[in-house]
Amino acid sequence: MKRIISLVCPLIMMMALNLAYAEVVVVVSKDNPTSALTTNQVSLIFLGKLKQFPDGRSAIPLDMPNDIPVRDEFYLQSTGKSDSQVRSYWSRLIFTGGGVPPKVAMSEEDMLRLVADNPNTVGYVNADQVGDGVKVVWSTK
Repeated sequence: MKRIISLVCPLIMMMALNLAYAEVVVVVSKDNPTSALTTNQVSLIFLGKLKQFPDGRSAIPLDMPNDIPVRDEFYLQSTGKSDSQVRSYWSRLIFTGGGVPPKVAMSEEDMLRLVADNPNTVGYVNADQVGDGVKVVWSTK
């Protein structure tokens, strides 16, 4: 029994580390001329402080539901804020009339479809979910 535990524990720890460090990417439509965004630009767009891509085109951020793990990793890496800090930030802005949070996609598949269909939208997903119709403009790695 001790031998099994000694073999299984390291495997579980490795899987947990892989989940904790999953690569999150920001994506735009293949029809969007933007080829890259800085971490600062990503942060400002998703916190509602920047409304345009570098070329002046309107930037419409899309968010994930609170219970999707990629959301936590995205906000920690792009803004330095935890999910609860981001929710608190938006609550304050909404209460004071200072802004409207991003619309929420229902899943990563929904996010990819919405972004692919509208060149003004920008979203984020796990890197292994990226498919046709979108391109990566920022990454946590």
